[in-house]
Amino acid sequence: MASKFNEPMWVQSVRKYMKDSELEVGRVHTHNLQMFDQFFHHSMHGRHSVMAFEVLGKNLLTLIKRFNY
Repeated sequence: MASKFNEPMWVQSVRKYMKDSELEVGRVHTHNLQMFDQFFHHSMHGRHSVMAFEVLGKNLLTLIKRFNY
Protein backbone atom coordinates (compact mmCIF):
# COMPACT_ATOMS: atom_id res chain seq x y z
CA MET A 1 0.00 0.00 0.00
CA ALA A 2 1.39 3.40 -0.96
CA SER A 3 1.94 5.99 1.72
CA LYS A 4 0.40 9.45 1.45
CA PHE A 5 3.71 10.86 2.66
CA ASN A 6 5.21 10.01 -0.76
CA GLU A 7 2.44 11.64 -2.82
CA PRO A 8 3.78 15.03 -3.99
CA MET A 9 0.31 16.55 -4.46
CA TRP A 10 -0.74 15.71 -0.88
CA VAL A 11 2.59 16.89 0.58
CA GLN A 12 2.32 20.15 -1.36
CA SER A 13 -1.26 20.76 -0.17
CA VAL A 14 -0.25 20.21 3.48
CA ARG A 15 2.70 22.59 3.09
CA LYS A 16 0.41 25.22 1.52
CA TYR A 17 -2.18 24.84 4.29
CA MET A 18 0.48 25.07 7.01
CA LYS A 19 2.12 28.01 5.17
CA ASP A 20 5.54 26.35 5.38
CA SER A 21 7.17 25.36 2.07
CA GLU A 22 9.96 23.44 3.85
CA LEU A 23 7.71 21.41 6.18
CA GLU A 24 8.64 17.75 6.65
CA VAL A 25 5.19 16.21 6.22
CA GLY A 26 4.61 13.10 8.32
CA ARG A 27 2.08 11.14 10.37
CA VAL A 28 1.14 14.19 12.48
CA HIS A 29 -0.33 15.76 9.33
CA THR A 30 -2.89 13.01 8.67
CA HIS A 31 -6.62 13.70 8.79
CA ASN A 32 -7.24 12.92 12.44
CA LEU A 33 -9.32 14.98 14.81
CA GLN A 34 -7.55 16.96 17.48
CA MET A 35 -9.02 16.57 20.96
CA PHE A 36 -8.53 19.77 22.96
CA ASP A 37 -9.81 18.62 26.34
CA GLN A 38 -11.53 15.81 28.23
CA PHE A 39 -13.35 16.16 31.53
CA PHE A 40 -16.26 14.87 33.59
CA HIS A 41 -19.46 16.82 34.18
CA HIS A 42 -21.44 15.96 37.30
CA SER A 43 -25.17 16.62 37.15
CA MET A 44 -28.33 15.44 38.84
CA HIS A 45 -28.48 12.67 36.22
CA GLY A 46 -25.00 11.34 37.04
CA ARG A 47 -21.44 11.68 35.85
CA HIS A 48 -20.90 12.38 32.13
CA SER A 49 -17.68 12.12 30.16
CA VAL A 50 -17.16 15.17 27.93
CA MET A 51 -14.65 15.43 25.08
CA ALA A 52 -13.95 18.73 23.28
CA PHE A 53 -12.75 18.43 19.67
CA GLU A 54 -11.83 21.00 17.07
CA VAL A 55 -14.72 22.62 15.20
CA LEU A 56 -15.50 20.70 12.02
CA GLY A 57 -18.50 22.59 10.77
CA LYS A 58 -21.76 24.13 11.84
CA ASN A 59 -23.35 23.25 15.15
CA LEU A 60 -26.00 20.55 15.55
CA LEU A 61 -28.92 23.00 15.89
CA THR A 62 -28.10 24.52 12.49
CA LEU A 63 -28.15 21.04 10.92
CA ILE A 64 -31.46 20.17 12.61
CA LYS A 65 -33.08 23.40 11.37
CA ARG A 66 -31.76 22.87 7.83
CA PHE A 67 -33.60 19.57 7.58
CA ASN A 68 -36.81 20.93 9.20
CA TYR A 69 -36.29 19.21 12.53
